[in-house]
Amino acid sequence: MARNYFVNVELKNEKSGRCSMSSISNCVCKYLGNTEKDGIIACGYITNPSNNSQIEVKNLYYSCFVVLKGKGEYSDEFGRKYKLAPGKLVQRLPGVRHTITVNPNIQWKEYFLSFGSSTYYALISMGLLDPNFPVLDCNISESSQNEFDELINLLKHAENPMLFSISQRMQNCILNLLSNTQITTRQKRIISKAKDLLSSNLHVNYTEHDIADILCIGYENFRKNFKKEVGVSPMVYRNQQRMNAAKTMLLSELPIAEIGERLGYTDAFTFSKQFKKHCGKSPSVYKKEFTKQLF
Repeated sequence: MARNYFVNVELKNEKSGRCSMSSISNCVCKYLGNTEKDGIIACGYITNPSNNSQIEVKNLYYSCFVVLKGKGEYSDEFGRKYKLAPGKLVQRLPGVRHTITVNPNIQWKEYFLSFGSSTYYALISMGLLDPNFPVLDCNISESSQNEFDELINLLKHAENPMLFSISQRMQNCILNLLSNTQITTRQKRIISKAKDLLSSNLHVNYTEHDIADILCIGYENFRKNFKKEVGVSPMVYRNQQRMNAAKTMLLSELPIAEIGERLGYTDAFTFSKQFKKHCGKSPSVYKKEFTKQLF
């Protein structure tokens, strides 16, 4: 049987046990079964939190919120700090310690969604959520706010059989919010590091999964964010770097077969085929034409 809470919902963090909600809020919390960790389904608005600071808290379940008004700061378990302001989306991951402070002198308003840790790990395994980016810049449209209001209303009046479908809709809402996030400064640093990796050791046949593993980030999000920032996929970018290096090396006395080998190709034919596809002419023709221009 579902357990229901309205308005002043008490979702307690593991360390302090204090209510992380506000005294002025419009929140709904229900459960699929009796387990808070895996069964929680919650959403709502929080205005002017009663606890301005939550120091090294750790949630049992997944929760994310979008800042609509106010200013604050999020600190992750490694002490990295992120400024909070309207348009910021914060992911609060199950079992991960973090600190959130809210400026008490500025009106605060957020919209949050929460679901169980088992659902979170299922979405992680499918590459739909990325735990590496706790704070993101998010575009909140009028349709997004309408969706928030509809979810609150649906959850308030939902009977137990409806909770599973509402949970799915809530997951879709979060994924849609994440799909509208913009590349953050930290993401830019990761993309920059990825570009450095993809431009070096050109004889090594890295895959996109290899680069994602080296950077310790999820493959799907790495590929999506790289293409969004750079304009091409990681492997297309790496091939471009190989071809740029090939053009320079063709101006030397190195044999074409050796150039291909130095760039990670198994034989001269494969290298020549790839070079012609990229440059519109074979390596030998490219070398000959450039030599003619010199004399």
